[in-house]
Amino acid sequence: MAFLKKKLIKKIKEASLAGDDELLFQLITEAFPCSNEKTESKLADDDLLSQFITQVFSDINRTTKLKLDNKADLTSLLPLAFITMGIIEVMRRPSMPKWNELMWYGYSLFRDVNEDKCRVPHFHTKRSKE
Repeated sequence: MAFLKKKLIKKIKEASLAGDDELLFQLITEAFPCSNEKTESKLADDDLLSQFITQVFSDINRTTKLKLDNKADLTSLLPLAFITMGIIEVMRRPSMPKWNELMWYGYSLFRDVNEDKCRVPHFHTKRSKE
């Protein structure tokens, strides 16, 4: 990911402090142009911060994938890292997860495995506009 120039960062800060949403959106779009139509349409209703964060991580993911010759990206490396850290932690200090963690893991696993068989609502679905 190419680093933003200091001048552009200064403009983004100024627009943010001034509360100029249109200029802020223009500057962020200039700094991180979306090349994916799916991403653009998906983010059209999201706030500027969500768009900025999504674009930054998309760029990091693309760079990671290129560096690893398309063998892996963040969608496989991050879960692997968390699983590895979990195994290390269990080996260091074995303990049972709390009841609410077990319930959440069970629900998430059930939802993900049975997604095509039944409609289980996701809690992170897009909020309806009021």
